[in-house]
Amino acid sequence: MHLWEQAQARIANETYGSENAPSAEFAPFLIRTKTRSYSLERLLFRGDLCGLYECAPLNGDKQSRVIAKVPIAPNDNDLVSNEARILEHLRGRENYDLCRHFVPQLLDAFPYRENTTGITRQVNILKYASGLFSLKEVRQAYPKGIDARDMA
Repeated sequence: MHLWEQAQARIANETYGSENAPSAEFAPFLIRTKTRSYSLERLLFRGDLCGLYECAPLNGDKQSRVIAKVPIAPNDNDLVSNEARILEHLRGRENYDLCRHFVPQLLDAFPYRENTTGITRQVNILKYASGLFSLKEVRQAYPKGIDARDMA
């Protein structure tokens, strides 16, 4: 419901697809599942297929910040669902501890049905990795650039 309405508003004011429009027009909203509720607080990044949202579980979970990965187009639900299946498979492997730092940590996965449109989107809830910054944030913090020796 909220994602569709926000996209329609961006289309109407001709800001759909621009880099700064999504975060400026994003309105926080709540997603409820049978066992948990998540408050999607802000859009972190919008790619070609999915949006990544900072969110908070509202059921007393110890993890206070998580990321919701939501496909932009519902016909990409299968890709998000497959990602969850692969992450679950990896977690069950014998040497998972050796690679877990290099893959997202899946906490929850579920279909979300928008009330007003009836559109269903597959949502993956991923652990928020603290201490990571987007390239945009790095550029803002270091406008003159970073010494190449420090980048690795």
